[in-house]
Amino acid sequence: MMASSSVRDDRRGTPRTPAVLAVALDSENKPARHGVTRDLSANGLLIVTPTHFAKGERLKIKVHAGALGLDVVGRVARVDENPISSPELWRYRVGVQLDEPLPVDLADPRDAPRAARL
Repeated sequence: MMASSSVRDDRRGTPRTPAVLAVALDSENKPARHGVTRDLSANGLLIVTPTHFAKGERLKIKVHAGALGLDVVGRVARVDENPISSPELWRYRVGVQLDEPLPVDLADPRDAPRAARL
C-alpha cells in the first residue's frame, strides 16, 4: 500500500519555507554551476538548475541572501526532471540534504516573506 502525500511530507521533519534565492553550486566534477532555490528548510534546499547532478553527489553551495553569502555543504537527496510543459526556467529540481542546519533566521517559516525578498 502506498503512503499518502501527507505521510511522505512528515518524513522531512522540518517545515519548508518558500524562498527564491540565487545559489552557486560546486561539485567535484561540475564546478561553477548555478541555480535558484524554490524552498528551504532547516536541513535542506530545493533548487532548480540547468545542471544535472546525481543522487548522492556532494555539493558546496553559496546561498546569496541579500548582501549575505552563506556557504553550506550537502548531499543530493533527489533529482527530478521538469516536464517540457513546466513553467520552470530550468530543467532539473534538485533536493539537497544539508550537513549542518541553516541559520534559524533564514529557515524559519515565520520569516517566509523575508526569505522571499532576500
